[in-house]
Amino acid sequence: QHMAMARRMEIIPHVYHSTQGTVHTGPFAGMKIVPKVSWGDGDIAAKLLGVYEDELHEFINLAVEQQPDLVINIGCAEGYYALGLAKCLPDSQVIAVDIEATSTEICRENQQANGLNNVIVITHEVDTAWLQRTLESANNPLIFMDCEGAELKLLDFDQVPALTKTSVIVEC
Repeated sequence: QHMAMARRMEIIPHVYHSTQGTVHTGPFAGMKIVPKVSWGDGDIAAKLLGVYEDELHEFINLAVEQQPDLVINIGCAEGYYALGLAKCLPDSQVIAVDIEATSTEICRENQQANGLNNVIVITHEVDTAWLQRTLESANNPLIFMDCEGAELKLLDFDQVPALTKTSVIVEC
């Protein structure tokens, strides 16, 4: 496994160079990615090749077809999903939120690389009160979340009744 990881780390710069830092296929084709990561193994090759978490592509496409007026990406990391959705939904407001400042700094760099002005990037711990307040203003919101176990705490219909009008994609 160590050898495979070492080999993958050798390949990433080649993929980045050959793609010129641009996602080539999948729902976010054409999106630029800066060569920085905030957590994980640093493998951005799958994102650039358009196969990152490809089991979600169908659901992302369905969500985009619904034309949400607000997208909240909880656990945005470097912004792959928040910015990809912002690119697909230029008339929607997108909020990218993460508790790690390094993540939101890189997300802002990716936002700038893509020239997206419909994104607000926040370093913040999301709670149910914030989520309810934020969702209340939208007619057709979408939540995309990957927040390392906080999903069950946040997806509480008693604390966040606005979830009844919200589409939700949870990456597990």
